[in-house]
Amino acid sequence: MNVPSPLEIGTVVDKGDIIGQIGMTGLATGPHTHFFIMYEGERRNPCDGFLPC
Repeated sequence: MNVPSPLEIGTVVDKGDIIGQIGMTGLATGPHTHFFIMYEGERRNPCDGFLPC
């Protein structure tokens, strides 16, 4: 996203909910986003016990 999501930590979202706006920075060739989880102040892989991957 081109700016942090306006949602508060702990907000429950459903499939299809808008959580932010996608933008491009740097050398991106098209709009995209990266998904990660911050847990206890550290960036964590969502597949490591958070989501069924």
